[in-house]
Amino acid sequence: MLLAEELGYPHELILSASNRTTSVIGGGYRTRIKLLANLLNVVLNKKSESIKIESKDDPELSILESLSQSSRSLEQHLLKYRERIDKAAEDFEGTESEPSYTVLIDLLKEGIFLHILCKELNKGALFLERDIARFSGILDYKDNELRAVFSAIQIWENRKYDSVPHSIIVEFNSCKDEVLQKVVIYLSYVLAVEYPKNKRELLISHYMLVRRTVNQLREVVSQENLADQVLENLFKLAIILFFCGYLTTLRLPKDEKTRYIDEVIHLPSTEYSIKQSYDEVASISVPHIQLRIPFWVFLVVDSVLLVLHAFLEIYLPWEIPQIGFKLEIPDVPVFLLSALIITVFFSFRLYKLKSNLLKNFRRGAIE
Repeated sequence: MLLAEELGYPHELILSASNRTTSVIGGGYRTRIKLLANLLNVVLNKKSESIKIESKDDPELSILESLSQSSRSLEQHLLKYRERIDKAAEDFEGTESEPSYTVLIDLLKEGIFLHILCKELNKGALFLERDIARFSGILDYKDNELRAVFSAIQIWENRKYDSVPHSIIVEFNSCKDEVLQKVVIYLSYVLAVEYPKNKRELLISHYMLVRRTVNQLREVVSQENLADQVLENLFKLAIILFFCGYLTTLRLPKDEKTRYIDEVIHLPSTEYSIKQSYDEVASISVPHIQLRIPFWVFLVVDSVLLVLHAFLEIYLPWEIPQIGFKLEIPDVPVFLLSALIITVFFSFRLYKLKSNLLKNFRRGAIE
């Protein structure tokens, strides 16, 4: 167990949380805490446990259970959570009462964390594009932090913007909500990677918030028995820090930190450079116009040509002799169909290669 004075780096918090998962899963903690501990084991590629939830009516617990056990029913649970949020939104729009607004805000805050989990684990998404736009319009101006988070998710999801608005970065810097802090840590990092123009400001927000949240847990993490709420914060923060690649970080001396901030932080990240290089190789520029055709377009064309070849050059479905009509059933072109299946398979794998490569690089799995 790490002592409080030893916990000064994000990767140490991840290791401290990892050391507690076994005792928490086997202890008398709430199911929600056990599921988060189990989910941390999953993202760290450790052995997961089978944890049954008591109430199937709670879509949040069902989602956590499905994510930690690769359940095929995840989409059903995501749909139930969306329906619950839609119901809360309709209640608020109909009454505009404070209690209904509070219920909606709580669902949205927890939903954002679940949304990030689904995206990072390649399990789909909780919020659809129309949902993000709708909830951004419903939020009251007193919830600028949550509004900024939804705006950041829109920018992250669409990737059609030139830069990140300064108002979002301001809200990131002043984020006080414990639930949203973990989300902001993640969003500030991924946006810094995607938008080099704002990298310096976003990374400053990111590093300051990481230090603040780690320090908040520093005084209590060395205790033997922690309250459920503290454990929930610990496991959630550990998962987010792992997604940002902190498990393999180095201890940098002060002079090296200063050099890094002065000379490196203003440059495009290695992750961004790899993505740019990949895009250059995986697309073809069309002369005289500003257009690059991605690789998957050619794969689609190739697949269409294979289908046309199969039907027009190999198949002879029928023929009309001089007397009567004669139908012939052709032999099945096994090799051609096999080639088509292989083409589709590798097209999917190649489509996923980019996101998986970047995630692995960010987490430290690729040196």
